[in-house]
Amino acid sequence: YLTDRFGKPEQPVLNCAERARLNYLSGRAGVEEVVISGSKALIVFSPGTEVSRSAPDGLRLSMKVEKTGRIIVSIDLKGFSNQEKIKRTANFLRLSHKEKISGSVE
Repeated sequence: YLTDRFGKPEQPVLNCAERARLNYLSGRAGVEEVVISGSKALIVFSPGTEVSRSAPDGLRLSMKVEKTGRIIVSIDLKGFSNQEKIKRTANFLRLSHKEKISGSVE
């Protein structure tokens, strides 16, 4: 998806582009913080943000609503490469921005 006069970019350049896309999607989806570490991604949504409960690509996720109204989403990314972890987290953010349901304390 990126090419220039030198040909296809190296993997670190592609990873940087994916991370920039993740940051852009995070801002549009009302996200305060995204942490991808080990086999999990934690996404913290601002209070009042509506979040989709749908999980793309068959991902397993769990949600918790804090008393402050922030919604914490944990995505299980076990078995994926670092690049795939970023892509799948971005896919979740893209979906959560399109299909929204209000979070509520359970």
